[in-house]
Amino acid sequence: MKGICFLCGNYEQLEEHHIFGGARRPASTKYGLTVHLCPWCHRIDADSAHRSGKTADLLHKYGQHKAMTEQRWSREEFIAHFGKNYLDEAQIWGIEHPDDSWENESAFQLVEEGAVLPF
Repeated sequence: MKGICFLCGNYEQLEEHHIFGGARRPASTKYGLTVHLCPWCHRIDADSAHRSGKTADLLHKYGQHKAMTEQRWSREEFIAHFGKNYLDEAQIWGIEHPDDSWENESAFQLVEEGAVLPF
């Protein structure tokens, strides 16, 4: 299918990437934790999701934020499903305390569909 790549924003032929792979792939599917990437961003380029730890970590953070927000999970509930925490305390604080006001909202903002990444 053609569409906009989640990472680079180019209009390309897309491939589905499971944010949490391996043994966690079925859970990624179940909770909609997939993104559509062009072949370069998915597996070909040195900065691709399958070849760059930095890109994989960014996607893991996005996936955890999405899962915790949509499922209304605590950090512990997320870890029970995906085995590890990927977010720092400020990012988790923003998810677990959405009704509290905090001046530095940008401290826990993550990538959203269509955003241009800094690499």
